[in-house]
Amino acid sequence: MAGDDLDAAEAWVDSWQATIQARADRARQLAARWQDLSATGADRDGLVEVTVSSAGALTDIRLDEGVRGQPVADTRRRILEAVGAARDALTRQVTEAVGATIGWDDPAANAIVAAYDRRRRGRTEDGDALEADGAR
Repeated sequence: MAGDDLDAAEAWVDSWQATIQARADRARQLAARWQDLSATGADRDGLVEVTVSSAGALTDIRLDEGVRGQPVADTRRRILEAVGAARDALTRQVTEAVGATIGWDDPAANAIVAAYDRRRRGRTEDGDALEADGAR
């Protein structure tokens, strides 16, 4: 009887270890995909196009010659609109990568996407605004 308990305990430990290893492997796959992500977005008229990195940082900007004849405030609005569109596209890519690597059957998947989206919007889990360095 004690041998059966020991065998069952060993089987449980082996199963638990395999589960942890599988989760770690999926996390590494997600990290590898995530670091390669970038997205491009444009304002509704296509006069401004920007690219953001996987962290959402601006990495490129293209201004059409059509911006020359408009007020600076309009160019600013267009840039912000394009950055928002690029970051929205990036969130869709992150969501796809999480689903493909972690899987939606794992509760961590929704938590990862929600945390990413909050950070992207500059909010903490409680809805408070983040400071510029990402701290509360």
